Amino acid sequence: MVSFFRKRVSGAALKAHLERISFLMKYLEQYGMWNKKEVVEVLNKELLLAIPKDIQHLEDRVWPDPSNSNIAISFACNDSDNINCVNQFMLIGFDVMANTLIIGTAHQKDKERAHFSWSITKESDARSVPPLSERIHQEFWNLPGYNQIGLGEFRFLKRAQV
Repeated sequence: MVSFFRKRVSGAALKAHLERISFLMKYLEQYGMWNKKEVVEVLNKELLLAIPKDIQHLEDRVWPDPSNSNIAISFACNDSDNINCVNQFMLIGFDVMANTLIIGTAHQKDKERAHFSWSITKESDARSVPPLSERIHQEFWNLPGYNQIGLGEFRFLKRAQV
């Protein structure tokens, strides 16, 4: 068994992963509360996700990010009033980011974008967390352009008002 905890985390690797996470969060907020077919079209065109159009249920599946092999993107349609409305995006970590799950939930939409709250968690307490993942969990709460909101023991990031 490989021990993740013997390896040091490169500052450059941490910075690159946090920048990609921040970019994806801001990018995906534009498409919150859109119809899932439109979301798939945009993600395929702009992020090159290669989501097949012939699959009936596209939500809750994982689509690798071609710009970072340690991240995949998923989305969900959890609005019972509109089952085709994408109201949640997830960034899932792999390899050096294993056991990392970042969840963004849309709450309302204005002319520019949907307003999201973002959180980070471990996918499973049964699996180890690599050092880079551990650092991402710590630094996530300091992402530029976001404010931390605490609700009791729960906390979220919300985009700062410009």
